[in-house]
Amino acid sequence: MSFGAEIRKDFVLDSKTIFVNHASCGALPLNVYNHRLGLVQKMESSPDVWFRLKSESMWKESIDTVAEFLGSKPSNLVFVKSTTVGINAVLRSLKLGRGDSILISSWSYFAVKDTCHELERQQGIEILYVDIPYPLKSKEQLLELYETMLQKHSSICLVLLDVITSVPPVLLPVKQLIAICRKYGKLVLVDGAHVPGHVEANLEDLGADFFTGNMYKWAYAPRDCAVLWIHEKFHGAIMPPVTGYSFYGEGEMWRNYLYQGHGDFTPFYSVGRAIDFYRGIGGREGILDYCSSLVTKAADLLVTRLRTFHYPLPEDMQTPLMRQVALPKLKKYPPVIVPPGEVKRKIHNMMTLMEDILNRFGIMCACVSVDNRAWIRLCASVYNEISDYEKLADAIATLVEEDEEIEV
Repeated sequence: MSFGAEIRKDFVLDSKTIFVNHASCGALPLNVYNHRLGLVQKMESSPDVWFRLKSESMWKESIDTVAEFLGSKPSNLVFVKSTTVGINAVLRSLKLGRGDSILISSWSYFAVKDTCHELERQQGIEILYVDIPYPLKSKEQLLELYETMLQKHSSICLVLLDVITSVPPVLLPVKQLIAICRKYGKLVLVDGAHVPGHVEANLEDLGADFFTGNMYKWAYAPRDCAVLWIHEKFHGAIMPPVTGYSFYGEGEMWRNYLYQGHGDFTPFYSVGRAIDFYRGIGGREGILDYCSSLVTKAADLLVTRLRTFHYPLPEDMQTPLMRQVALPKLKKYPPVIVPPGEVKRKIHNMMTLMEDILNRFGIMCACVSVDNRAWIRLCASVYNEISDYEKLADAIATLVEEDEEIEV
C-alpha cells in the first residue's frame, strides 16, 4: 500500500487544501463514505422498515465488530455520538452532589472541563485539578502529582483520566494512574478520544470503570461514531443523555442507547467498513510505521526552519501520531496569557492565526496557546507526506517575515 499522495485520492478531502490536523475531526475514506450513503438511501426509502426491523440487528452486528477491535465484551459496549457524549452520560448518571469532588487535570479537554464546571454549577460538586507543570520531567512526577491529590482530598469520588491528551498531545501512563486511583478506592472514567486506531486497546484489561473513545479520529469511521464502555456493575446506573423509546431502565443496557429519537445512526453501522479499511491498509503496525516516522520528521523540520523547539516531554510520553512545536513570537498573533494559579483554562485556540494560514496558504492546522506561548500541533495520517509540512513551514516563515515589519 502506497501512502502519501497516492492514497489521498481514496479520501473525501478537498484536493485544494493540505490537512495536517487529522486528530481533530479525522478524515473519511471514500469507500466508507459511499457505504454510509447507501445506508442513508435504504433508511430514507423505507423509514419504518429501517427503524422497526433493521436497526437493531445492525446495531448488534456493529457492536460485535467494534468490541473485537477494542478488546471488549459486546455486552459492555454501546455507541454514542462522541467522547463528549459518553463523558456526559457517565458524569450525569452518577448523581454526585455537595461534598463530592471530581479530579481532572489542567490538560483535560475543553469540553470535559466545561461539563465538569456545569455540573459544579448545577449540583454543587467540587472540581479539583492536577496542575501539570511546564515542563513535565517524567512519568513518575505525574504519578506523584495524582497520588498527592488523592491523599489530600478524601472527597474525590471519581478521577477522569486521559490516555492521550489533545493539547499538548501526551501519552499518559494510564494503567499506572488507574492503579493509584484503585489504591484509594476511586471510580475511574477514561477519556480515550484518541485511542481507537492510534494505540493498542484492551478495554477489559484496562482496569477502569468507564471508557469512551472516538472511532472517527484514527479508525476512519464517519463522524458521530464513538463508543462507551461500562463495567458490568454499572450497567443499570449509566443512562444516555437522551431517554429514547427503546429505554429499558435497568434491563438490557444497550437498549437504553439504541434509539435517541429517529436519528441518523448510519455512522454506527458504517464502522465495520471503516475497520476493514484500517486493516486493509496495514492496520496499526503499518500505519504507525509510516506515520510515526513522518510526524517526527515533520516536527524536526519545523523546529529547524522556524528556529524554535519541541514541546518538552519525556521520550516515553510522546504520542505515536502527534507532536507540538513552538511557534516564533508573532506580534499579530499574541498568545493568551493565563494568570498564575489559574488552571481552568490553560489552553486556548488561536483561531485568527489558523484562519489566516488556511485562507492564505490552503493549509488546515491547529494553533494553540499553551503555557503562555503559541504552539502548533502537528498530526500525521496516511494521506500526508513531508511536502505538506514543508509548505506549512514556508507559510509560517512568510508570516514571520511580515510580522517583523509591524511596528509596535
